[in-house]
Amino acid sequence: MHIRARATGAISLSTTDSDAHHSRTFEVNFAPKAVSASVALYEIGRGQCALGIRSYEYRDSPSGPNKKKDFTKFDWNWPPSVYHTLMTRVTFVIAIWGWSGSGAWTVDFWS
Repeated sequence: MHIRARATGAISLSTTDSDAHHSRTFEVNFAPKAVSASVALYEIGRGQCALGIRSYEYRDSPSGPNKKKDFTKFDWNWPPSVYHTLMTRVTFVIAIWGWSGSGAWTVDFWS
């Protein structure tokens, strides 16, 4: 197997209310394919930051219904990467308790 295509982007969040928890999600949708998705945290302002994969959707067969694997709302359950042979959607999430945080997401399409 090798990577046929790659999609990448940034996910960031900042606030002036440093005493509260804030989060943002970002979804990438695609036709059922063998996909790996990953994140990398690259900047944290004052405070704490978590970045991960909130959930992904997949199929058991190319024409079957979507199923969802949810890693819950708690940041300690968010994995930094996932893989499935028939993934259709991935939801990335960033959460901060402080001023700001930034990271990158990557989706690799395998053959």
